[in-house]
Amino acid sequence: MKNYLFIILFCVSINAFSQNYLFFNPSSKKLFGTTPVVTSTCNLSFDSVVVSGSDTTYYNFFGVNSMQIQADTCGFWGGPYCNPQNQPTWIGQKIEHTLSGLYRFFNLANDTLTFAMNINVGDTSLFYANASERFTIIYDYADTISVLGNNDSAHFYRIWHTDNAGTPIVSPLHQQTIIVAKQWGLVNFFRIDSFPQVEQPLALLGNVSPNGGMNAITSEMIYDYQPGDEEQYHLYQNCIQPCPPWLQYDEYEKYLFLSRNLTIDSLIYTVQRTRFSAGDILAITDTFVIAYFRHDTIATIPFELYDGKNRSLTYNDYCGQYYWTYNIYDPFQNVYCASENCWGSFDIGCCPNAHTSLIKYIPGIGLYRYQYNSIQFFAGNTYGAENIIYFKKNGIPCGTEQVVGIETPLNALQDISIFPNPSTDGIFSIDLSSSHLNNFFIDVYDIMGNKLYETSATALSNTHHLYLDKFSSGIYILRLVSNSATYMQKLIISR
Repeated sequence: MKNYLFIILFCVSINAFSQNYLFFNPSSKKLFGTTPVVTSTCNLSFDSVVVSGSDTTYYNFFGVNSMQIQADTCGFWGGPYCNPQNQPTWIGQKIEHTLSGLYRFFNLANDTLTFAMNINVGDTSLFYANASERFTIIYDYADTISVLGNNDSAHFYRIWHTDNAGTPIVSPLHQQTIIVAKQWGLVNFFRIDSFPQVEQPLALLGNVSPNGGMNAITSEMIYDYQPGDEEQYHLYQNCIQPCPPWLQYDEYEKYLFLSRNLTIDSLIYTVQRTRFSAGDILAITDTFVIAYFRHDTIATIPFELYDGKNRSLTYNDYCGQYYWTYNIYDPFQNVYCASENCWGSFDIGCCPNAHTSLIKYIPGIGLYRYQYNSIQFFAGNTYGAENIIYFKKNGIPCGTEQVVGIETPLNALQDISIFPNPSTDGIFSIDLSSSHLNNFFIDVYDIMGNKLYETSATALSNTHHLYLDKFSSGIYILRLVSNSATYMQKLIISR
């Protein structure tokens, strides 16, 4: 069974496509994925179109083949091995279409599937039959559809799978939908390379000219936030071998989006940011403006390089909310070698695996990147991440929030409360009644991290009094440590 599927065509006079609701737009490229949840994607295209009288023939071609070839002249840029761009990948010989609306698919098994898409609502048309089974399409209705915000009108067909006596056969294709849109052409279909053995429904993910699905990812798609949305990143980097301190960090940043301003060319947000480094007592909170150019292209889905594995689109469930996710896994730095007409790894001699990364672009949520290794000639391998560990979208939280700064102590003590807080006289009472502490230490810091007060005590009563009556009005940080557990809290003196 082939790993790659089919469909995408081009280069023919628009006069040959005078009818509406055809399978293929003359200048389109397409990506399809298995449904209902996209677990894999496939690059579908046609290399050439030949018009003869009223008939049009599409010759499938294009797409990255799984077989590698050795590059002869591309040593540095080509690999030495790379994936060729000149191998057919899908269904065999060709697809034929007539202006009467009849399509014939010639698949790898030399069977012919015939589709008459110009039938009326309620009519049926047989497209495949053998000695034991029959596949028929029923034209159900016409409606408007939207793919990632792009609208088009479409015809909806349904597959009816039966034995030759007309008894329905329960199969992956029975009752599946075929959708043909007016501008985009084929939107929902199924794998057909070894039909009927291959019965995988497909759904449109990307389409170019006209624009439909997801074929280019822009800043406006990725960074589409609303006031009240939240997001928290964990950013870290370290080295496998010893390396300079400036190459090492471990920190958290949390964004709260306060306002959104949409201009002709930009998305502008006012953001409250809270950030701290792991191990720090204090967090730094500030408010700033961040802008994204709406039309910046972050990624264009590379049809020529798309294989559904190293590059894929998936429709993922994030805590009950579904978002498209563009996944890029690069075991090598892929580069194009023009003289060999292929894509291959960036070969730097002793270190062929110069870069390994998994990047996720999630429209409306942001960029998620983790575990990358890059060669630092002076420092050895580095590894790090830029992980989205928590976000709140449409009021729904997802992930585990690492509350920043003093509010997120490790091994935190429980069942401790401080009152009054704020205090008007600088005297605080620490309720220990439920903590069962025996010995503990208390430190108090100002907001710059300077230690101002320290004491140790044995919990002989349920309440410990902290006398900061000589402190001026302001915000202070209390740290209470018992054994290896820590409790931290803000103290406010307001006179």
